[in-house]
Amino acid sequence: SLEEGDTFWGAHAGDTFPNVAEAVTEAVEEFQKTREGMIASKSGEGTGTQDLAAAFNLMPEMRQKKRLIDMHTNIATALMKQVVARELHRYYEMEDQFSSQSLGTSISQIEELLRDGQR
Repeated sequence: SLEEGDTFWGAHAGDTFPNVAEAVTEAVEEFQKTREGMIASKSGEGTGTQDLAAAFNLMPEMRQKKRLIDMHTNIATALMKQVVARELHRYYEMEDQFSSQSLGTSISQIEELLRDGQR
């Protein structure tokens, strides 16, 4: 794995790019909800020292999660730029269609795609 304890990598290392992109978005949203919950409990009425201590104890874990989310977001963004620039999504779509069309049609599509831009 990229880093010891990187649960995101462990969970999504073999996933397709669209699934990884969706998982990154979900991880960001989950982090934001947790962060907002911490802020709300910190600023809420009747917050006691126990709530403040619990939020304080979560800070190292939250910093680590944020760092990993940022790393995976940066990786996914860089990959997406390459997918778009090289039109790799066309290969993925074509591969997905192979099972529902003839071999001749599949070969023709691949040859056309390779001729289009030598990508």
